[in-house]
Amino acid sequence: MASNSRKTKRPSGDVNSTEASLAISTSPDGRQVELSDLTNAELRQELENVGEKPGPINTSNRELYEGMLGRRWRTINIWSRESREGARDESVNSRQAEQTSPSPRKKARTGTKQKPKPVLKDITVKGVVPAAYTPFGEDGEVNLPAIDLLVDYFLRSGISTVFVNGMSGEGLALTVSERKATAERWLKAAAGRMTIIVHVGSPCVKDAKELVIYLFESTSEPYGFTLKSRMGS
Repeated sequence: MASNSRKTKRPSGDVNSTEASLAISTSPDGRQVELSDLTNAELRQELENVGEKPGPINTSNRELYEGMLGRRWRTINIWSRESREGARDESVNSRQAEQTSPSPRKKARTGTKQKPKPVLKDITVKGVVPAAYTPFGEDGEVNLPAIDLLVDYFLRSGISTVFVNGMSGEGLALTVSERKATAERWLKAAAGRMTIIVHVGSPCVKDAKELVIYLFESTSEPYGFTLKSRMGS
């Protein structure tokens, strides 16, 4: 059988409602796509178009990659919709502000509106907190799709909190961009179902600061972080 052969469609009575909802997905450009109709090559190209780096696609892992593409498209579409709604709300608020704006003298005193600072809250950690390994592919790159499998495994095992990018996760051996991508993938895969504690410490203070700022600005998922970084024994 050729590697790009089309996969048999799933029955309409699939009891797995989540997978069924992803079987026909809307792409970011508005196409209605039945994922099982894509060839392996087309599926791989669509994944690469949304920033994924899939490995070889075959019958044993194809369903995993279909689900990954469906979830990725859904996330992008949600972000796009929220961005449009945010822009519309901002336009309405701007018009309302113009109608009720203070006098130029008062406006000069108040100055430019400052961006609200993130609110830090304590988190309560219970039970076992595994320090997760960072998965790598044969090419030496971080295997981001494998993180989804790790999240599912931990959830099935009753784990509610995971520590990532620490010493066990080779955090200090990763580049800053790799640490960002890894943390983001853990947070998105967990999707609020567990607490992700992200290690952001670094021998380089600028790198640690960049990672903290990135987490504050790039995700709304619940997470914790720790700055401690120890080198040597």
